[in-house]
Amino acid sequence: GRISIPSEEELAWALEKHDLFLYFGHGS
Repeated sequence: GRISIPSEEELAWALEKHDLFLYFGHGS
């Protein structure tokens, strides 16, 4: 795979996925 500095869009997507993961991980 390519190695590069994540773009702002990729960072935003990663944060969104991370937040969803934490939300569902700690939910109920």
